[in-house]
Amino acid sequence: MSENSDIVKRLADLFRGFSLVFGISAPPPEQDQRQFVMLWLGIVSFTILFFVGVLFAISHLHVG
Repeated sequence: MSENSDIVKRLADLFRGFSLVFGISAPPPEQDQRQFVMLWLGIVSFTILFFVGVLFAISHLHVG
């Protein structure tokens, strides 16, 4: 269980940096970070899937 909390803590620190860069407020470090990390993982996953979908659509709709 400690290993999972270490990963969550490292990801929370990374995503906290992203939050500072993008100007998004982040919860205080004392708070449970699991929801914060899951939110950011969802955002990153959705963004990657969106761009893959756009590239797929462009490659199939391109008229040459």
